[in-house]
Amino acid sequence: MKTKNLLNFILSSFVLTSQLQAAGENPYAEGTGRPVLNQQVVKAVLEYGDTSKAALGRALSNAQGKSLSEANGIYLEAIMKVVVKSYANKYYTELLFRQILNQALLLTYGTPTADGKGIQKQGLLKNISNQDLLTVILEDSIKLAIDVYNDDRSAILSGKFSDGAINSVALKQLELTREWMASVMEFEGAMHALGVMGVQSFLQTINHDDNMQVNLIAEEIQDATELLDTHERVNFKDPKMPGYMRVLRGKLHKLNDAMAKKVKVIGKDNGESSSISHAQDEPGDTALKIDKELLNKCIDHHDSSMGLAAATDKCIYLFKSGDLEYYKHAQFDYCVDLHDGTMGYSGAANFCVREGKNKNLELYAHKKLVPCIDTYDGSMGASGATKICIEKVKNGDIEFF
Repeated sequence: MKTKNLLNFILSSFVLTSQLQAAGENPYAEGTGRPVLNQQVVKAVLEYGDTSKAALGRALSNAQGKSLSEANGIYLEAIMKVVVKSYANKYYTELLFRQILNQALLLTYGTPTADGKGIQKQGLLKNISNQDLLTVILEDSIKLAIDVYNDDRSAILSGKFSDGAINSVALKQLELTREWMASVMEFEGAMHALGVMGVQSFLQTINHDDNMQVNLIAEEIQDATELLDTHERVNFKDPKMPGYMRVLRGKLHKLNDAMAKKVKVIGKDNGESSSISHAQDEPGDTALKIDKELLNKCIDHHDSSMGLAAATDKCIYLFKSGDLEYYKHAQFDYCVDLHDGTMGYSGAANFCVREGKNKNLELYAHKKLVPCIDTYDGSMGASGATKICIEKVKNGDIEFF
């Protein structure tokens, strides 16, 4: 790997707070700058990054076992504090992990005003019917931000930054976009808009000023640019939207696979690795231990909405992360059946994995759950009724049914 000025790479997007405030800059807006750095600035950056990472980690921990609305509140509070907290330092600190958090806000609840008390621009998916997806996006983005900062900090301390790190982040953004698209259940226009925004984020990351490997991924950059040239202009009410959606899915799949190969080549050539895991990572010896029946069950849940290749990649990733085990749970299929009508098969499976991680799946076996669901089903549907009733199981109110 050709080594650049490490601190210039890590902090290349930092700008003076006073300059931004004078310009009326919104702290939630994404941007880059090139300050003159010294050890005091480096120390401040590390303190900010370490504190931010800890805050995000606490948010993930505190949200476990909470309702989705409670989890969203915890995640949003943590994200906004991390962004605003940068103004406590002499320098306006803008690491790549913060860009990821800003993008999560743009997708979900919207870009806050500079004081954090209002919404400057509404989130793309704020009003979708599958509100669970907002939680998933916020949680996935926080996890990715933490992983990205691990790479950033390691680079500062070791004096060597992986050339493939930026490209690895961009690849992860594509993977997450494809997963999230599978959970958008209303009109295809919203799914299409999410895909387009995912490509925009990919290009914003990949075209970072300090990405030294852009020459190796020029073809992928060109493909993504041409994809946007075609799809940014599409009206979500266009009667040909189903056709556009099929084309977009296919191009995203192709771009994802091509980037995965390039990221591996870059990493191997430089003898380096990133903290960021990918669905396409080689499973290695673990492939011998995978439960093929369980893997096929997972693929069946996601194939219709993601396509066979993407569904397979997703399920291998779930296996490597340990989340595929929830498909074995005695209440998993029952959970999927209850939420399928609202979220779709793939979205319901994603939700039920989250229920397993939050230790809620065992609550689906409660003897009073069915009469509770029957009570609320008519007004809010089986999925909404189930969420209400699971909360009643947790707080003890289910005994009234």
